Amino acid sequence: MAKKNNKGFSLIEIIISLAIASIMILSGYQLIINAVKLNKKGEDRQQANLVGQQVIEEIKTIDDRNISTNLLTINENLILTGTINGNINEYKGTLLDESGEYDVNIFMEKEDVEFKENNYNSEINYDLRYDISNANDNLVIKNSENHSVSNISLNDNKNFKIILENSDKLDGNVDIDNNCNEVTLNIKSKDEIFLDFTNYNFNKDIDIEIYNNLDKKLKIYIQKPMNTYSNVNARSIIGLIEIYNNPIFEKIGYSYKVKVIVKKYKNILFEGYTNKNMKKEINEN
Repeated sequence: MAKKNNKGFSLIEIIISLAIASIMILSGYQLIINAVKLNKKGEDRQQANLVGQQVIEEIKTIDDRNISTNLLTINENLILTGTINGNINEYKGTLLDESGEYDVNIFMEKEDVEFKENNYNSEINYDLRYDISNANDNLVIKNSENHSVSNISLNDNKNFKIILENSDKLDGNVDIDNNCNEVTLNIKSKDEIFLDFTNYNFNKDIDIEIYNNLDKKLKIYIQKPMNTYSNVNARSIIGLIEIYNNPIFEKIGYSYKVKVIVKKYKNILFEGYTNKNMKKEINEN
């Protein structure tokens, strides 16, 4: 009859088993750590791409007055300090969000080209002219005799509306509605009207609605603002109307090539490019 082997594991076997188990556990733990790090890097890169794209879109529409050699204000959460390096303006700032801190670098290099808008002709004939500008936070409209016909506050969230009404029954007066942020100009039996917004530089768009109640054609010439941060939008509502934009002169400004870099822990996670058209060169203000 064979003898039973009642021997257990030897000490060496136990040590070897523990070593193998430890190696397996540590390897698995390291795999988990690497997977977490890789996932975190992916999240950081995705968030950096989002931050970079948002900065690029903000730069395209930013008010020229928010850009100087010293400061670049993208929004209330991102204000960058600037330095000059040759012909390049460099800005640095930090954006803090729920996923951490991101360092944002913006480089603006002036290009040799100017941007323009085509004009129709250098001389126009008109029956009535209005010069539209702003004094502080008020919209000022003056007629051909340089008399002020409107002075309304622009300091709220509504866009401003100018209504042109052409009729032989109107008395030529100006109607102002402060509650609705609109002014009605009664252009009695006129054929050609010139609206000059050259000196309008308030950061608010203006809508123009045109009503022509006569059988004859009404021509409207609109010289748009020289700034790039406010728009004048005209549309015909009733009657025969022709609208001509920028009839007097071309808009001329400067084009800047913009590079945006977003970093986290000194690692570049995003790099993107765009162009910014400005009505002035970047300078101290």
